[in-house]
Amino acid sequence: MLAACVDYAGPPPGQETQSNQPSNPPPSNPPPSNPPPSNPPPSDTPDPGAGGGQEDELVSFDRDVHPILVDKCGMCHQGVAPALPDHGAEDLEVSFAATTGMYNDEPVYVRILARASGDDPSGMMPPGCAGPPGSAGGCLTQEEFETIELWVEQGASQR
Repeated sequence: MLAACVDYAGPPPGQETQSNQPSNPPPSNPPPSNPPPSNPPPSDTPDPGAGGGQEDELVSFDRDVHPILVDKCGMCHQGVAPALPDHGAEDLEVSFAATTGMYNDEPVYVRILARASGDDPSGMMPPGCAGPPGSAGGCLTQEEFETIELWVEQGASQR
């Protein structure tokens, strides 16, 4: 014997059923609904699409910083000398670990910014650079330097 399908939502339109249950008409005054606020509270999570300026966008190590490091630092900082950090390595994992690691008691990314900007008394990096980023003798463009700097300002962790 097949069981009939029971419609718990009620009878089809236009079909009346009899019930032993008293009918409960809908309340004449429905409870007020809470509409969403017109101005939701600000989120703690940055919105990469907001604003449109470079400072509003999250900088990615893999997409934005790593290619600069490979191009500008890879000749010397890629497994050439064990005493040097490997932030210029072509391998993303090796480069990220070296860039976010410590060297001479400070984060490597701090040293990269100091050496590339000319603020480090031990000299400019990459070798042969004769000026700060964006200058005639600079090895990094202003945009390359600012990309690395913004990644650091954003916490130096965004992959």
